[in-house]
Amino acid sequence: MPVGIVEVINNTTGLLHYQNLKSGYTFTLPPLSHAQADSDAWLPKSTFHDDTVPYKSSGKYINVWINNGPKVEISDDNWMFSLVVPTDNLDKAEKKVASLSNGGQYILKVDQAAWKQGSVDFIKYEYSKFQATDAGFVISQTLLQSSPTIGQALLDLFV
Repeated sequence: MPVGIVEVINNTTGLLHYQNLKSGYTFTLPPLSHAQADSDAWLPKSTFHDDTVPYKSSGKYINVWINNGPKVEISDDNWMFSLVVPTDNLDKAEKKVASLSNGGQYILKVDQAAWKQGSVDFIKYEYSKFQATDAGFVISQTLLQSSPTIGQALLDLFV
């Protein structure tokens, strides 16, 4: 069974865009406010939706980007998340993260790091810990204590 991204969390000061080229599912998430960024924040998150991650062999992927920054292409490649990002010399680089489970559901969290960089985290979704929810906010401390990150990549996400 394919894996799915069920929620996306934006822990950046930019507008987060999500676009699945296979399913057509797309949305944007607002940035953190300055007040949110300075405390145990309420992080903007998407509506619960089990969006199937395309297999890399299909040539389709999920685009995620901040503001007008570079797009990160996310796909499932042999039970690992494949993250393809542009490089400075117009090539593309691939990073593989996480060991995925058959039919697994995951939360994608994007964090702001130093300078142009951001961190993309994948968290295993567990219904008993997260429940299915509407779009809105999640408390950052609650998220950190509920489930471990199963994969992480530091990428250039900002222009």
